[in-house]
Formats: sequence, C-alpha cells, structure tokens
Amino acid sequence: MNYKLNKIGYPKSMKNLKFGITFFILMVVYIYVANISLIPQHIILLENENYKIKKFIGVDTIETVTTSNANENTVHVDVTLFGNKIKQVTVDTLENV
Repeated sequence: MNYKLNKIGYPKSMKNLKFGITFFILMVVYIYVANISLIPQHIILLENENYKIKKFIGVDTIETVTTSNANENTVHVDVTLFGNKIKQVTVDTLENV
C-alpha cells in the first residue's frame, strides 16, 4: 500500500483524525458552557407555577434553602455539573393579590 507520510512519519489521515477528535471535544465543551451560561440567576414566578431548569447529561439541580415571607416564597437551587456546584439560582414565587 502506498500511504503518504507527513514529516513525523504518520499517515496524513492520522492528522485529520486528530484534528477531528480535537474539534469534537472542543464543540462539546462549547455546548456545555453555552447551555450553563443561559441558565438565569433569578427567576420570578406566580403562585401556581413551577420552575423547570433544562437539564442535560451531567447537569443536575438541588434545592438547598427555602424561605417564606408574607407575600413570597424563595427557593435557592444549586446547579451542579458532575457533582460540582457551578451556579446558584434564586426562585421567587409571588402570591396572587
């Protein structure tokens, strides 16, 4: 077989494979960073609404602190990436007046 070799001695297809794998890994990291940055830090809801934060592989939500005032309930939600806290979201639920 006649393979074209580069200066190091690898076939040129190996160079393309390395480039493709590197590009794929960088795209996955970019998608995770973009999706995490789109999660708001503060959410305001009315009385009977539920919050829903979009989840994807490795990203989970954990409710940590709940406080109540006369007209609003506040819930702090930790967003974790593979078990590491990366963001805290405050969810305020206002009562109908």
